[in-house]
Amino acid sequence: MIFLIPFFRSDPQIVKKLAKDSLIMTASSKILKDWVSHNPRLAVVLNRFNPVPVSLASTEAFLSEIMRVFEDPTTFHPEELQKFPLPVILDYLYRTHQYYLSQRLPEIEQSADALIADCGEKYPILSLLVPFLAHYRRHLESHIRQEEASLFPYLSFLYLSEEYGEAYAKAVAGSPAPIALYATHDEHDHQLASGLKHWRQVIEQQHPALLAEWPCQVLFHQLDALSTDIALHERLEEEVLIPLGRALAG
Repeated sequence: MIFLIPFFRSDPQIVKKLAKDSLIMTASSKILKDWVSHNPRLAVVLNRFNPVPVSLASTEAFLSEIMRVFEDPTTFHPEELQKFPLPVILDYLYRTHQYYLSQRLPEIEQSADALIADCGEKYPILSLLVPFLAHYRRHLESHIRQEEASLFPYLSFLYLSEEYGEAYAKAVAGSPAPIALYATHDEHDHQLASGLKHWRQVIEQQHPALLAEWPCQVLFHQLDALSTDIALHERLEEEVLIPLGRALAG
């Protein structure tokens, strides 16, 4: 089964082009497995490719670059990532959206429920976790819907127009409304990061013993990991995807 992001799902020319360029890979690649074996934390990158093991527009080389950045954020080089075809980047970002909503957030919500069940009676402040996480989920879902309804379709249209002509692009992707391509897609991590900072300050000042509770440590570890993941996601959008779109738009 080949997974295509929605905008390229019915586009046989892209499938053929990327297959010819050896840009179809399996997420069970030995090279990628070697990365994960040396650093199990990098499994979070491959997890967003399950349950579909074969990916169009997500190359072994691209995922290796992403894993390198996860391991060492100082290795993020926009000019290197901009060398990958636009479908490569869009596919990864689209899958990451689904990964956040279907896996990362449910895991965090489950951990919050466990923390409240174990410690909520002793620490009533934990009752505020539920509305905080619910608000953040709504914010992230809204941001994702906006990108997938406007930004991603428009960039897909630009790519198809450049590769195959505007008539073909309209036949495959429709005629999405043009949008201004500038780097303002930085809201979802700021809200999570500021919320985490506030929660830590409150707990450290009012309930420092809570930080020693294992369910609390698990929850904050998951929230920190998501915040780090989203920070990279934003850099990919702002420093790689948006500049590529501007170049296509002329």
